Amino acid sequence: MARVAVFAGPGWRKKLRGGARLTYEFFPGTSTAPAKLPRRRFAGALVELGRHASAVQGVLRHAWPGKPLGSLSAQADARSRERSRRLGFDFHLVGGAAGEPTPAAVLAKLKPRGGAGGRDSRR
Repeated sequence: MARVAVFAGPGWRKKLRGGARLTYEFFPGTSTAPAKLPRRRFAGALVELGRHASAVQGVLRHAWPGKPLGSLSAQADARSRERSRRLGFDFHLVGGAAGEPTPAAVLAKLKPRGGAGGRDSRR
């Protein structure tokens, strides 16, 4: 089962639903906890595109090199996708309603593609 760390506000706890192959562990969106979390425990992380997204992403890149890091937003707009790309996230997912993004969508982004991990064209 894939475990994903989620650094986001409390609203995402209601939206994101795991499944038989996916589980989430939630942390505050302002958290610097990734530096203390065991890297092997998680398949990757999702970070809400809020005020602290850049700082959390930086801590994650340093603490978890090669792990897939995705951003989350409630709206599917070009501005959010561009900000995600500019901040260096590997992919961006939208969750406008409960159950979004689906576990299948999250799992598809966590699968390794090509090189040893890190940034690639998974958008």
